[in-house]
Amino acid sequence: MKRCAQLIWMLALTFSVDVRAGPGHMHGAPEGAPSQAGAPGDAHAVQHAVELAMYDSMRYAPSTLTVKRGQTVRLLLRNQGRLMHEIVLGSADEIEQHRQAMRRDPSMTHGAASMAHVAPGGQAQIVWRFAQAGTVHYACLLPGHYEAGMRGRIEVR
Repeated sequence: MKRCAQLIWMLALTFSVDVRAGPGHMHGAPEGAPSQAGAPGDAHAVQHAVELAMYDSMRYAPSTLTVKRGQTVRLLLRNQGRLMHEIVLGSADEIEQHRQAMRRDPSMTHGAASMAHVAPGGQAQIVWRFAQAGTVHYACLLPGHYEAGMRGRIEVR
């Protein structure tokens, strides 16, 4: 019986599907790929944690953050609403490119460490290393959310 349970478990892992993703195709930089906004951080090197709430009023709270250059930050994402929300970190150009891609295919799945879908009432996290001084943007690019004002910025100093 134990052997049968192990076999079932291995098959489940082999054929598992991310049911949160929906029917769209995967997009985003491969895991670990750098962005103009920085790069995925090491969870063991986190120096600062920030809670970022997502609301159905199409706002993040807070909408601006300040971090130190070189700092690894854990963004604790909490969807306080009843709608699906997402967060995408990037430069202004990266956010715009992603926004255009989402317009073409709003059901696409996210595969980069700088992006997360957060189900209603759900939580997620992004661990990110902010390597360069400047402004990093974040936005929800689900249809209509960005246009309604669901965006923010991180000042890296």
